[in-house]
This record gives sequence, C-alpha cells and structure tokens, in this order.
Amino acid sequence: MTTTLSSELPPDLNAKLEGFAEEAGALLKPFLERLEAEPPPPLIYHYTDERGLRGILGGGKLWLTDAFQLNDPSELSHGVMIMNDRFAERLASCQPEVRVFAESIRRFSIGGGVAASAHYFVGSFSTLGNDLTQWTRYADDGLGYVLAFDPGALEQKFAQNSDSPWNTASFPVNYDDAAMVELVEPLLDLVIPLISLPRQRAMSREEVKAYMRHLEIWFALAGLHRNMFFKNGAYRSESEYRFLEVHRADLPPPQVKIRERAGQEVRYRELDWRRVAPNALKSITVGPAAQQNQLAFAAVHETLAVAGLGGVAVDVSRLPYRSFKAG
Repeated sequence: MTTTLSSELPPDLNAKLEGFAEEAGALLKPFLERLEAEPPPPLIYHYTDERGLRGILGGGKLWLTDAFQLNDPSELSHGVMIMNDRFAERLASCQPEVRVFAESIRRFSIGGGVAASAHYFVGSFSTLGNDLTQWTRYADDGLGYVLAFDPGALEQKFAQNSDSPWNTASFPVNYDDAAMVELVEPLLDLVIPLISLPRQRAMSREEVKAYMRHLEIWFALAGLHRNMFFKNGAYRSESEYRFLEVHRADLPPPQVKIRERAGQEVRYRELDWRRVAPNALKSITVGPAAQQNQLAFAAVHETLAVAGLGGVAVDVSRLPYRSFKAG
C-alpha cells in the first residue's frame, strides 16, 4: 500500500510521510519473509453446515469477509490493544504531543477510523480437520461438515495477479503476543520522532493538523497490517490459517457482495475456487453428531455430483460427540 500525497502539506512533509510508510513496510518485511519461507500445511479445513456445504460446492465459491465485520470483533481489537499498551509504557519519557497522538490513535481505532484506511477481506480455515470445538462452533453443533483443501492449489490461484491493485497473503495465524510486540516496538521507534517534528520547524496550525492527521492514518494502517497476522491466544486451539486481501482505501474493491447476518449487512468477496482450482478439494468429512444420519452422506454425494466434482473422499468423524440439536 502506498501513501497519497496531500495538497495541504509542503513537499518535504509529504516526503516524511512517504518515508514513514516505506520504512514501516521495510520493518515488516523480515517477518513476511519468514512466513513465506514456511511450507504450507498438507491440508487446510473449513467447517460449515449443510447450507454452507451446498453453497461452497454448488456455487463453487469461498467467502472472504470484510475483516471489520467478522463474527468476533475482538479479532481486530486485540492487536490494537497491544499497540496502545506499548504506547502507554513509552509516554512517561516522551514529549506531551506524543501523549496526545497516542490518545488520538486510541480514539481513531475505537471510532472506526482504521476501517477507512484500507479494505481488508479475510477467509478463515483451520489446520485441524477433526477438532471438537470447531465442530461445535462452526459446523452446526457437530451435524455439519468439514471440507479439506490443498492450500498450495488455492494459494497459487489466490496470489495477486501483476495487474491487480490489491495485495494478497495466506499464512498461519500467530497467537504469540510477544511476537506482536516485536513488530510494534520498532514501529513506535519510527513514529515518535515524527510526532515531535512540528517542534523543530515553523508550521501553521492548519499544516500541523493536516500533518498529524495523515501521520495518524498511516501509523494506524501500519499497526493494523501487523495485527492481521495475529489473534488472541484464547483462540489458539482453532489453529487458524488465513487468506487475506488488502485493498487501497481510495479505490473501491471490486465485486463486493452483501449478505445478511443477524439483521446486519456484511460485505464479502468471493474466491472462485471451483473454477480456478477444482482439484483443491480433497475430502469432506461428515460431523460426529451425524454418524448415523444417512441423509448427511446423501447430501454430500448429491452436491458433489451436481457440481461435477469427482475424486473427493467422503468420510465421517468418529469423535465421541453428543449434539444438543440431535438430542
């Protein structure tokens, strides 16, 4: 993502902001390179109910949901809280304007300002294919299904085309707060001198406001970008594997669709896996609460046949399980 020049600021201040964005990206690069060097897991898994099964197979699409509209908003707030906490620890030894900036960033994040900085779309999988908790939460209380995909096949088609104006990444989610801190601390080192830059030169009130506003946006964006690779350790058992699209804020993301969830409109984009990587689907497992339900197996075979998908193994989870829905 690149910065946008501001007509409100002189060229040298725009250059400072551009330099911050470039250096923030450079600081993140080693972390991204380590991620890229890690081989993907053999399979990744998506838990769903029967409606989801028919949609994913019949429609041939996987959904990438607007990250700011995920089921659990704490997925984003966790990293922001870490960043704010580290900022707070620095304030005693900083100039007063740094305290003002830190508080402004906190309000900016809580008030939804970060959501206007870029468009993020997330597709969530797991590296665990027979996990009791995920059967309960995401697969209709054990009555649903888990679909196993070859991540290499999906990633090859998910990767950004050279002419696409957005960035893509796929990676295992990190649940280590200490690793997040390691990414945040150098970012604070980078931004704090820039916060105090107006002290060193004559600037009009309007220039200071414009400069600080742009610095807040790009600092928050850099922090959010780092946060996308992390999640609260309480979710460690999900072993999430994430597909991420990042779209520029000044360009509307293409082909965004809307669905309703609990009376709210949720934005999403589609990954047309069946068209671009039909062999990525390797198996489907029927949930442990449906072990004796022949209709559950019939739904799988029927949907596979209608979708024209062959060579997909069908099995059943044999975990001991008592579904509340099944009684």
